Amino acid sequence: MALSLPAIALAQEADDATLLEAIVVTAGGYEQTIKEAPASISVIGQDDLKKKAVADLSEAIRTVPGVNVGFGSNGTRGISMRGLGSSYTLILIDGKRVNAGATTLRQYNGDLNWVPLDAIERIEVVRGPMSTLYGSDAMGGVVNIITKKASNRWTGSLTSEALLPASAATGKTHRLGGYVSGPVLKDLISFSAYGNISRRQADNPAYSNDIEVPRGTQDFDLTGRLTLTPTDDQTIKLELGHAREKYNPFLAPGDVDPETSIERTTASLGHEGQWEIGKSTTNLYFEDATNTTKTTGID
Repeated sequence: MALSLPAIALAQEADDATLLEAIVVTAGGYEQTIKEAPASISVIGQDDLKKKAVADLSEAIRTVPGVNVGFGSNGTRGISMRGLGSSYTLILIDGKRVNAGATTLRQYNGDLNWVPLDAIERIEVVRGPMSTLYGSDAMGGVVNIITKKASNRWTGSLTSEALLPASAATGKTHRLGGYVSGPVLKDLISFSAYGNISRRQADNPAYSNDIEVPRGTQDFDLTGRLTLTPTDDQTIKLELGHAREKYNPFLAPGDVDPETSIERTTASLGHEGQWEIGKSTTNLYFEDATNTTKTTGID
């Protein structure tokens, strides 16, 4: 088969190209190739997320070897590794801890839904003890969600999803997620934001034979980030976020219907510098999570 000159040139470039190894940051706290990382680590990239057509973080990492995703005895969905409970798996967003789950009682799944898939660049999953670097809540492993970096041109995406179960016993789910990024002042200030709105209807207890069923959730989250690059070697990031999830515990027919919600507010200020002796990263971050339960109908 004959090839045109442009095709020959492209083939030559493909032959000469070098496939770069994946760079990870979670295993050591700094950038290194996945081969040099001092831990068993898996990376799920954008292409993997698109191919799998997953709905949330738990589905994205379900097929990673050594990772179990399921519901605990309190009805909360979590991620567990190496035989340890989900409380020993630390979840990070861009290296910052997500601690909202520590304030909840039952049926809380927000820690797996704070970041829409549209905003994720990759997910790094470290299997095995990382308590030396991250503390005792990382004895099972670490899941680090790396969000997309600010773009030098305006770009964005919007994804709508509906899950319609075949059985009338299970509630429907509707979800809308989006991401936008672009320059405010070229080569100096850029802005990015991502958000998510979702609603899961309650299951029908009439089909449960008096067994407790989920009563549905309503989720909302929005995060914005300003990135300042005064020089090529210095980067400053300011990030603010707010999220709310309304969720109700499992209830059997005739039980009191409480109103339960959690609100999470985050703020962070970070600096990355490239110096002659190496690279430095400094992050200050704040998280406030409030869990509220209102019960009505009690005499």
